[in-house]
Amino acid sequence: MFNNFGIHAIYSIVNCLTFELRKRLSAYSVLHKLFGFMTEFESLILDDLRKCVTHLVESYPDDIEASIVDEFVQFNVILEADQDKTSIHMSAAEVRWRSTTDTFSKRCHR
Repeated sequence: MFNNFGIHAIYSIVNCLTFELRKRLSAYSVLHKLFGFMTEFESLILDDLRKCVTHLVESYPDDIEASIVDEFVQFNVILEADQDKTSIHMSAAEVRWRSTTDTFSKRCHR
């Protein structure tokens, strides 16, 4: 059986872990607010897509040009048109996944 000291030590450890996990969750929540639309890309209506990309541009004005809003909208229209034309298609998430894994495997196998 744990003595009083052991119980307090465990509580301290759990409290520290909880604090650190909440801190990380907060950081990831900020990232999700900025970039999360990319994982929900195909389900967003154009107005919501514009708002999300505009928010991203406003968050990184020195790094991202405002014209990317129109590029995302155009890309979304192309994806929708492609879905209508073919019965077999890859979702944007699959394209990103394959691109990422291809890049990763090329770097690992050098």
